[in-house]
Amino acid sequence: MIFQKKNLALLIVFLAFHPFLDAQISQSINGLSSNYIESVKSDNMGIIWIGTNEGLNALIDGRIYQYQSDLSDPASLLNTQINDIYVMDNNTIIALSNEGLNIFQRSNNSFKQIRTETRPISLYEDPFSNDIYITTENSGLIILNSDIEISQSYKFDVFDPSTISTNNLSSLLDNSGIYFEQNKIWVATDRGLNIINRVDSSVSRRLENAEGSLSSNAINGFSSLKTASSISGAGVDYILIGTNRGLDIYDKKNNNIINIDQFNNSDIRNLTNLNSNLFAMLVNSKLTLLEYDTINQKFESKIIVNEKNNSTFESIYQYENYLVATGEDYLYIFDEDFRVIFEKTSDYPISEVNIKENVLWVGTQNGLTKYNLKESLIKRLGDGTDYYSRNEYYEIQLKDNMFFINDILNETTYEIEVSEDFVNDNNKKIIQKNNYLLALGNSTLHFYNLDFSFFALQFSYNFELELGEVHNIELNEESFYVTTSNATYEFESDLNNFSEFTFYFPKNEYVYDELLSPNVPPKFIDIERIDNNLWISSDIKTLSIHQIENLDDTLNFDFTDTGSNVLSTLNRIDNLYYDKENNIMYGGTSGRGLYTFDLESNTVNRITKEDGLLSNNISDIYYQDGILFVQSGQGINLIKDGKIRSITEEDGLFMTSYNKNSVHQIDSANIVLSGSDGLYQFDYGDLYEIDASNEIKLFKVIGYDKFNNPYPIQIVDNKIQIDYQITSLLFDVYIGNHYKSDNNRFYYSINNDPYNANINGNQIVISSLPYYGSELSIYLVDANGNRSLNEIEIAITNKPPFWFSYQALLLYIIALIGIYWLIQKRRVEKAKDEFEKERREKELNEARDLQQSLLPKITPATTIFDISTYLQSANEMGGDYFDFIEFEDKLYSICGDATGHGVTSGIMVSVTKAGLNGVELNSPSTMLGKLNTIVKKVNFGRIRMSLSVVKLEENSIEISSAAMPPYFIYSAKNKKLNEVLIPNLPLGGLSLTQYESNKHDFEVGDILVMMSDGLPELPNESNELLDYEAIYDEIFDNIDKSAKQISNALLGLGKKWRTHLDDLPDDITLVVIKKVA
Repeated sequence: MIFQKKNLALLIVFLAFHPFLDAQISQSINGLSSNYIESVKSDNMGIIWIGTNEGLNALIDGRIYQYQSDLSDPASLLNTQINDIYVMDNNTIIALSNEGLNIFQRSNNSFKQIRTETRPISLYEDPFSNDIYITTENSGLIILNSDIEISQSYKFDVFDPSTISTNNLSSLLDNSGIYFEQNKIWVATDRGLNIINRVDSSVSRRLENAEGSLSSNAINGFSSLKTASSISGAGVDYILIGTNRGLDIYDKKNNNIINIDQFNNSDIRNLTNLNSNLFAMLVNSKLTLLEYDTINQKFESKIIVNEKNNSTFESIYQYENYLVATGEDYLYIFDEDFRVIFEKTSDYPISEVNIKENVLWVGTQNGLTKYNLKESLIKRLGDGTDYYSRNEYYEIQLKDNMFFINDILNETTYEIEVSEDFVNDNNKKIIQKNNYLLALGNSTLHFYNLDFSFFALQFSYNFELELGEVHNIELNEESFYVTTSNATYEFESDLNNFSEFTFYFPKNEYVYDELLSPNVPPKFIDIERIDNNLWISSDIKTLSIHQIENLDDTLNFDFTDTGSNVLSTLNRIDNLYYDKENNIMYGGTSGRGLYTFDLESNTVNRITKEDGLLSNNISDIYYQDGILFVQSGQGINLIKDGKIRSITEEDGLFMTSYNKNSVHQIDSANIVLSGSDGLYQFDYGDLYEIDASNEIKLFKVIGYDKFNNPYPIQIVDNKIQIDYQITSLLFDVYIGNHYKSDNNRFYYSINNDPYNANINGNQIVISSLPYYGSELSIYLVDANGNRSLNEIEIAITNKPPFWFSYQALLLYIIALIGIYWLIQKRRVEKAKDEFEKERREKELNEARDLQQSLLPKITPATTIFDISTYLQSANEMGGDYFDFIEFEDKLYSICGDATGHGVTSGIMVSVTKAGLNGVELNSPSTMLGKLNTIVKKVNFGRIRMSLSVVKLEENSIEISSAAMPPYFIYSAKNKKLNEVLIPNLPLGGLSLTQYESNKHDFEVGDILVMMSDGLPELPNESNELLDYEAIYDEIFDNIDKSAKQISNALLGLGKKWRTHLDDLPDDITLVVIKKVA
């Protein structure tokens, strides 16, 4: 801090306030872990650290990062409540909590915990060794070495006078409580002076052999004064000692203690050295300046009070070029001339203040507030207005149903009252031209000659009677244009001869017709003239170019895109502005940004929020002295030499509602912005002289896995190492100047690819990083349009999974060679297998043909029975079988199922058929008994044959079954359908098996249904079986139908149950017999 040397005898005691006090720009900081602020500090990386009773917060370019205690995480805070924060000279952040110290690790965004026996109170950094001295509540003095490890401690021992005088250092809150010399360390306590010898670490509680004594044992703090010898006198080497009963000077050269009489019995705190001979301190809570007169070799002092009150303070701080003094709920800031440049009274107690790069941070028990101590470049001239314009003759404002006219040349003012109807028309249009004012509202034009203050209104003309509702008017040197919903009218523009008669006979009348005159732009929004052409924006035509003589025809809109499909995004143009100097037409839109039409190169470009505009809703455009002013609802952008700068609330522009034409030049360098919130003025020349520091920095990197779990990533020498489990990286970058951080734009590139604009503010997310090495580069463009002074360059190593590593690649090559050898070997074996397979398939086809040949080619031709049969085999050769045997007047129906599949089952069927043809036709039970004997003798192993034999007679049937599924028999007489199971063993089981038969009447309309187990046990896609109940219901539902229809109905049931009947796990066989005569 460079405070000027003062002659205190001439210093004005009642200080005047700096004139720009009322212009301070403030902003409340929301989103902190708590509004109860304990500490506020700034580091040299631009981060503001805020300690609260609910955690630690890092404020970075408007974004808040919260840190809290987690008992399960040793890398978190020890305690949630942060009592104080210290920033060491090497930028190490140490947060004090009740149980110890929390050292912030920047490399991985975590904390190192150091527990202390009792609560730490304050920290002091040794400038000679970089050790850190920590005072505690009741465990003495602790020392951390440069590695942030506890290296030594000093504690009170009642039996050892060479120890410090007390363990309770909780009173040591003064920022000057410990003073470091090359050989000694001075420690203030409320129980006396303590001096530590660096050589042997011994402690002395007094000044050895010093003449004189201290004013009190309650020591508050130290400072030092050292002057060189000169002609005026000998130099001095003093240590200033503040106590609760006076100020003492220890003369090191003469080893004596001097009590300054004027401070006897005074409490001296916060000794602060402002420059070589000038000190600030609190004397009984009064801010006092103390200066050493080198000529007269004596101290002079003055108490500083302000003209408002005789303030008392609790603390003083020195920040940059400022001296800060705080009381319980108020603070004052003094500049180097000790003028009060800022003062604030709070409704809540003030915890701490901090100043960094002219930004003041005030923490209270109800929140944190940011103030800009620099004088705002934007000045508020006056109250808001509904309209403002100014030329060399008149300045005009519209407010409160009144035009306020300022006659600039005659230095007089007057008022013109206007109707409420005009004021309330949201589409009103006002044009100032020389000494004339044209005001359109509710389709009525009011024409004023401002040279006549009492009779300014020359006439009012209502267009609605002749033309209908008028939406807009436009005036240029040749014509006055009036537009309605379907036409545009052109009148003479000579304002000196303007009258109601002007509008009786238009020069030209252009009526829009979709078929006859589609080029006419009705209901125009804005008109700009370029030479003999008119550029007209309208609702229907968007943007069209016409010759000034005739609006019926349009000129070719021959522009080439410089961006990606810029012309395809062109929609409604709300305002036009022609930059004659550069031959460029600008078009402002609502939501699509700013279009630029370069008439030299015939190219069109679009500037949007991504390029640095505050908003894509453009309300006004103005060009002056190489600067394009673009106004939106979020503020003003200035574009010069490709740089886009912004003016917002942080510059002092507090405007929420602008006039339609809000940007006005009032002299060669000043611009006025008008709106309902006020009139604001700024010198755009000064604005371009100031640039904030914009060095880009990296705060932290977070990695995310495929489940989006976060992991802190450590950065060492701008290098990052991750493995394949990290699928994306988040880079948190910032500037740290806390100036319009929302308007900063970040860009990144990987492996020298073209830079990409980041869409997530200052958080850059990189996904799908290539394996092994990558190079990431990041830069920004700040709110002033300046590229960052540096680029962040990070080398990223992404370790692949083992199966993608080079070692795995070698194994893959070896494996491929082995696989190739195996494939070749397998090809030979496969060729053999194919030959064998073809042989087996040929044999299987022959066996399948044999099975099909065993089935009857046709059903028996009979007039008594309606018979239907069906058999569908599974993929392999099946074992299902049906047959009919006719002999003389006897008819037998056979239905069977051999267990298993394949050739053996087919042979079983062949043996069964041969046996049936060889046994005597008798009762079904007798026939099954004989067949069982035959099959048993053949001995098929575990293969068995299930078989049903039905003997059909004229009015009855006899049926016997060998382990076949139940059959269904329907009695037309009783209208009942029965499911009947005959529990016999299959053929080929036991030799002495006796088979039983059932006899049933079989009259006209009766039905017999036999089947194998393929249909009832048919599984669906959920592996559920169809079962017999569904079959019973289906038969009963179709009982009046023919045998073929019943068979088809059962097959349909199977298809509903299992979609693909061409892929069967078992054969399906149906035999349906219906008595019809």
